[in-house]
Amino acid sequence: MKIVQLIYSLTGGGAERFTVDLANELAKTCDVYLLLIVRKDIPGASFYLNEVSDKVHLINLGLNKGLTWKAFFKVYNAIKKIKPDIINAHLNTLIYLFPLVYLCPRIKYFHTLHNPAEICTGIKGQDIFNRFFYRRHIKPITISDLSNKSYITYYKNNNSIQIDNGRSKPQTTNMLNSVKDEIESYKLHKDDIIFIHVARCHPQKNQMMLMNVFNRLLNENKHLILLMCGGGFETQLGQEIKRTASKGIYFLGAKQNIADYLSTSNCFVLSSKWEGLPISLLEAMSYGVTPILTPVGGIPSVIKNGENGILSDDVSEESLYNAIISYLDKTIIIDKNKVTETFEKEFSMKLCAQRYLEVYNQSIKQ
Repeated sequence: MKIVQLIYSLTGGGAERFTVDLANELAKTCDVYLLLIVRKDIPGASFYLNEVSDKVHLINLGLNKGLTWKAFFKVYNAIKKIKPDIINAHLNTLIYLFPLVYLCPRIKYFHTLHNPAEICTGIKGQDIFNRFFYRRHIKPITISDLSNKSYITYYKNNNSIQIDNGRSKPQTTNMLNSVKDEIESYKLHKDDIIFIHVARCHPQKNQMMLMNVFNRLLNENKHLILLMCGGGFETQLGQEIKRTASKGIYFLGAKQNIADYLSTSNCFVLSSKWEGLPISLLEAMSYGVTPILTPVGGIPSVIKNGENGILSDDVSEESLYNAIISYLDKTIIIDKNKVTETFEKEFSMKLCAQRYLEVYNQSIKQ
């Protein structure tokens, strides 16, 4: 089977991380092409490029950012040469499938929605076209229970295919010992608990609230530090967040060796307003790091409060603060083995890719 995974670029986001993992896993048994639209020399566009397997055919169309007719033609020409059986679009590369379904009707088309349906509608007015093509030509894939419900509610259609996100366990590197020393140097007290937040700077991630919560904890002399791993903090919002942060909060930028940091951390924290099913959460779980999160998107379908993680009651500052306090004062104790067991049994990329392959095969047989 010849499969194309279509995405704009390989920036350091969860959807990009997922697409690389999926392509790599599928390439073990299929002929897989990873088709990138944006040219790879744009800053940040190649964050995951070195992690693409040699078994994956990597094609970069070398275009600038933005929707242009040239991009449509280049995508079409690339597809015409590849002659795939399957095209799976990610993020809003969905829009490039609209003409292809008529120009190349033999191909089976899929689109993975990496966020709630109402969030990932595309450009203004595109949701009307999405609705039409989802009904007739393109099979939508949702990534969690809530993601699936949001699709059904928003598009008033129950034809979606739910495949929960998966992740290949990230591997530690030869930098692990130096990372351990680095984190040790950040500690304000010898017994500091290490919290880690892995996400780009974005209003979705609600990081100003996260600062307020950790500033309060640090002002109360709680023995902890917070590592902020992710890009985008050079923006106006990012600079404002950094200015707000107390001593004990460290902004480390995007990390390709994130496993080194996760394996050295105690707790993984997210303060998001909305989510699909965060890849960073699955990465943390693969190392048994205790998750403490807001109950948004697909998170409650992964984390059972008090069993394999801690969920705040809502997305408020007070609620997240109380969730963290429940961990610090040992009101709730999470078994590390339970966290890793959930990942291995339910959210590995091997299981996820098997499900994608089953769906692809079924579509070809129809």
